[in-house]
Amino acid sequence: MNNKQTAVIIPCGFKKTKVLTKAQHLYQGPYFKMNLAWALSVVDGSRVFILSAKHGLLRLTDELDPYDLKMGQPGSIGAVEIKRQAQALKLDQMKLYAVGGSEYLFALKAAGLDFCAPIAGLSLGRSMQVLKRNMRKLPDWRLHEI
Repeated sequence: MNNKQTAVIIPCGFKKTKVLTKAQHLYQGPYFKMNLAWALSVVDGSRVFILSAKHGLLRLTDELDPYDLKMGQPGSIGAVEIKRQAQALKLDQMKLYAVGGSEYLFALKAAGLDFCAPIAGLSLGRSMQVLKRNMRKLPDWRLHEI
């Protein structure tokens, strides 16, 4: 029997508010909002983490200023720092689900995290449809090759 807690990692978003705010309110795009809604439908908010291109793994309640950086650009968070953050948050001891684009999934993979990526490879629109249809449902656990 697997007694690991489940956590979900979602990507940050391009569209942001213009002021200092909690991470869950900073990102304003529909893709971020759908990822967040699905994550909150399957786990408690304390086990939802945002992978920020600038800051790395964030809790929903972490406060930060808006920034303009995409994953993979110069200055974005690296695998070593993501791994350190994941260990500090004990994510390496949890059953992880990760949603988001390939850059985010590659960053998590490079950090050595094992996770299920249930919408990997799907278009933005298709990803949103799948998440909406699967509210309150965790996919069957499997490691998805990224």
